[in-house]
Formats: sequence, C-alpha cells, structure tokens
Amino acid sequence: MSDTSILKKGVILLSGGMDSAVLLAYLVSLGYDLCALSFYYGQRSRREVDLAKDLASSYGVSDHWIQSISLPWGGSSLMDSTKEIAHELPQKGEVPDTYVPFRNSIFLSFALSCAEAMGINKVFIGANEQDCANYPDCKKGYFDAYNALIMHAVPLGVASVPVSIEVPFISFYKSDIVSLGHKLGLDFSKTLSCYQAVDGIFACGSCSSCLLRRRAFELANVADTTCYASLCY
Repeated sequence: MSDTSILKKGVILLSGGMDSAVLLAYLVSLGYDLCALSFYYGQRSRREVDLAKDLASSYGVSDHWIQSISLPWGGSSLMDSTKEIAHELPQKGEVPDTYVPFRNSIFLSFALSCAEAMGINKVFIGANEQDCANYPDCKKGYFDAYNALIMHAVPLGVASVPVSIEVPFISFYKSDIVSLGHKLGLDFSKTLSCYQAVDGIFACGSCSSCLLRRRAFELANVADTTCYASLCY
C-alpha cells in the first residue's frame, strides 16, 4: 500500500448534524475513501442517526457502523428528559447543561480503534471552537492533547504512519461551515442539529443548538431549509 493511498482513507464521526455532514461532503470532494461511525448513547433525539445513515449512503461511504453505548449515569440534559434544555445561548465561560461528560473522548476512542484495526491513519471530527468554545472537548488544545496521547497508545502508528485526529473546522465559525456546505451543494434539510427534535423529526428552532444554526445561516446569507416545528406544522 502506497503512502498516497493511506493518506486518502479516513474514519469520520458522523452524527447527522450540520457540522459532520459538511465535513463528510468536504472530505469526499477531496477524494477520501471513508468509513463512518455514529452513536446511540441515550440522546433524546435519535433522528440524527437516521439522517447519518442516509448521508453515508448518499456519499458512498464504504462502511458505516452505528454503535449503541450506555451511559446510565447521565450527567446531561441531552439524555434526561426530566431536565429542561436551555432556550438561549450560554454565557461566556459557562459550560451548558447539554454538555455530555467525556462524550468526544468516548467517540474518538471508538474511531481510533476502528482506524488502527483497519490500517487507516486519520480520524476526522467536525468540531469547531469558535461557536462551541464553552464545550471543553471542542477546543484545539483538547485535540492537541489527545493526539499526543495517541503517540503513547499506538507507538508504531498504522503502516508506519502515525494515527492522528484531524479537525479541519476547528477555527471555523458555524457560518463558515454553512458557506462551505452550500458551496459543496449539501442539502442541509437532510441534517438535524436540534437537541430536542419535536415528534422526533422536526427541529424545535429554539434550543441553543438551533439558535446557533439559525444564526449561522443568517450570517452566511444562505437560505435555511431546516424544517423547524413552528414552521412545519
């Protein structure tokens, strides 16, 4: 296997949300042959995973694994229907109650195991810290530290090439991601970013994730084709 062929393979964390969908379209446009991982982890909205299946199929992903994992200790309003999800953006420095303890670390561990087993040296995640700076596992320093850990966990790398976590959108604003997705022709209506999808299908339009999404489309001057509950009933 040549180095070129190695570098054109990747494992992508695909949630069915906007960021990971744009990342998928972007990597395919660069010629990557991708495997994808999605997760059921007790989240309120399971619709994202159904959309991830459709996205993976539409973009010709060779393998798409959907993992069901249990986090019975909870710790987040995303997994506890008795907790109200905030309908406002968090204040600067405030970690929102939608943060799921160690979630990205758990997901990345699965993705890195997949990559190592399959001889793939890149794991991709659509995280960005400009609009998600209150999430500790969406910061550049976090990913730098995780990559340093990998060098100890997988000292020989894969096929003599070190495994690494790649975060192409880390310095992007959500509006930058919308602009890129629009340029790539992504159908945003086939993605869902809502924390509490109404009837399991429609975006509520008012949770913090929906507010970020709506603002991103407005700033990018791109038509928002998201089906919000207040507009679709």
